[in-house]
Amino acid sequence: MSNQALRDSVNQKLIEALSSNILPWRRPWPASNSSRHRNFATNRAYSGVNPLLLELHNLQHGLESNRWATERFTLHFPESLV
Repeated sequence: MSNQALRDSVNQKLIEALSSNILPWRRPWPASNSSRHRNFATNRAYSGVNPLLLELHNLQHGLESNRWATERFTLHFPESLV
């Protein structure tokens, strides 16, 4: 995906969220580092636009977790998810 296509995709998701009255930058969690969106395998906090996109996904789908894993990770290490 080109940089412009990625920007367009992010902008479209934000426009759709605003049209649905979803405001992903309103932080519903405490202001500590422990509640930042993190990679499940490495526990590394996401940066850049990723936390905003992950929070938008949480709000749109009624999710509460701040831990994220790829489908590939969950298929190879299902015991880690328990």
